Parts: sequence; C-alpha cells; structure tokens
Amino acid sequence: MAKISYQFDYDKKPGRSDNGRLRRLIIFCALTVLVVAGFFFFRPRPTSTSETENPSASDKTSTAMPSSVTQQTPSMPVTQSVPVEAADLIQKLEKQTMAAQQSRDYVEVRKKCLQILSTGKVPAGSETWDRVVKMLGEANIKILMSDLPFPEKKEVYTVKRNDALQRIARDFNTTVGVIQASNGMSPDNYIIRIGQTLRIYRGDWRIVVSKSDRRLCLYDGNELFKCYFIGIGRQNRTPVGSFSITSKIKNPDWYSPEGVIPFGSKDNVLGTRWLRLQPTGDTDKALTGYGIHGTWKADSIGKELSNGCVRMFNAEVEELFSIVPYRTPVVIKE
Repeated sequence: MAKISYQFDYDKKPGRSDNGRLRRLIIFCALTVLVVAGFFFFRPRPTSTSETENPSASDKTSTAMPSSVTQQTPSMPVTQSVPVEAADLIQKLEKQTMAAQQSRDYVEVRKKCLQILSTGKVPAGSETWDRVVKMLGEANIKILMSDLPFPEKKEVYTVKRNDALQRIARDFNTTVGVIQASNGMSPDNYIIRIGQTLRIYRGDWRIVVSKSDRRLCLYDGNELFKCYFIGIGRQNRTPVGSFSITSKIKNPDWYSPEGVIPFGSKDNVLGTRWLRLQPTGDTDKALTGYGIHGTWKADSIGKELSNGCVRMFNAEVEELFSIVPYRTPVVIKE
C-alpha cells in the first residue's frame, strides 16, 4: 500500500511563512494605492475660478449669436444677477413680453421691455438684461421698419408741393431709408405725390459706445432702442469723448497709410458701411479719421484689434446706417 505523507504549516521550512506574509502585505499596499488613486481620479470636480471669471480684453472670445448673417457674439463682462426680491416681478413681465412677441404685438413687447428696464432691478450686462434688451431691439426695428401704427412716435404726414424725401427726412430727424421701409416703398423709389400720406417715425437719436462693455447702444431720447456688440482699437487706441456723424458712405474705399484700397478688396478693413466721427464740444479736435464701420472679420467683434475705429458686424452696421441721420451725436466712454 502506498504511503501517504501529510505536510502541515509547522512542517514548512524556516522562512517560508515570512515570505507569504510579505507577499500579502505587498498585495494589500498595491490595492490601497489603486483605491486611493481611483477616488481622486473619479471624484466630482468643482469648476475652477479661472473658468468663470471675466477674461482679459486680449483673451476675449466669441460665441454664437442669432442674426441675419452668420455672426459671433463676444463674451461680455459678467455682472450681478437680478436681486431676489425683484426676480418674481421680472419673471412675470418676461413671460408677458414673450407672449406678446409670439403674437407679434411689437408695441406691447416694447412697452413691457421698457417696463422691466425701468424697474432699476436688472443690472446692465446681466443675463436677464441681455435677453430683455435683445427683445426690445427686435421689437423696435419691427416698428420702425414697417407700417405698424405707433402714435407715440409715428406721425402721419401729407406730402405737399415741392416736397422731397430728403427734406422730409431732415425735418423729422430720420433717414430716407426708414421712410421708404415704413411705407412699403422700395429702396430705389424716391417718387412721392402731392396728397400722399406717409407714416414717419420722428427720432431723437443718440449713440453711446462703451469700450469696457464692447457695446454700442442706440437711444431714442432717453429710451434705449437697441444695442450692438462691437470691436475697438488695440492698445487703447479708440478715443473717448463726444462726436457727431458727419459722413455716411456705402461700400467705402479705405484710405490707408499705404494708399487707397477699394471696396471689395480683401485688404479693405471697413466692411460695407462707414460712418465718420467728428469731434464736438471739448473733445480734442485733432481726433480725426475715426469712425464706425463694418468688418469682414466677424471674430474681431468683442476684441481690441482695430486701429481705433469702432467695428460692427456688417449686417448690423448696415442697419444702424439706415437708422441714424447726419449729425447724430455719439459719446464714446471707457
């Protein structure tokens, strides 16, 4: 019969049990390191401060913005939100505004938007302020550029002998383009007849440019009409002060230091419109050659890249160009 032998732990050779304990200790340490590493790797991570604070002027980037053309909206300085005690009121008014917008009651949209802004509870540049101002601007353009009746600002004018659109526009502080649009006339139609009635918007236009906010805001009297995003001059080249629009040119040539660069050239930086700024009041009269113009480089809006002029998206400078008449005052501030 075969002899069967047994071997127990106490039969092992000296040192073998110590090696087993060492192996178990090594395995335990390795598992511990893996668990700790996994905890730190997969734990939820809070948003870093650098991702939420305002970018410097040179680091400003752009995000998408609805428009009639493909455009980008620069990131703007973040301000405080609407105070809690006013939030319910603002939310209620916003709902009423959006309901009016859906029904295309643009006069009501304008009324509600101005009511929200007049509360003084919506900080300029806040998310709510941006939404309200966007709706306000869209409603105002609809009213201005159509035959919608608006007794507060639009007057019914009867054409008289020797009248011309240019003279009527000058008398009402508006432009021929606005008169044509608000009366269903084509842009190339300058013919008016004696006895013809025209709806004409009497404007009290002024422009305020904020370099720090990268915004150009158009006012009708003391009421905000519409705001546009802009680009400004690098190295603080955009001057501050008071100005007046003294020249308006469609499809402008650029008189650069290297010579005249015609409209349509890839080297022409002026875009589709040019509005010349002339210093007024106490502003240094030597500040000439500045203006508001379009740009072919949409990604320059919101940044400091120009030689000192105020840049706008082409579609938006065309809109502004059609609204403001000669001698419209412009204030540029820090």
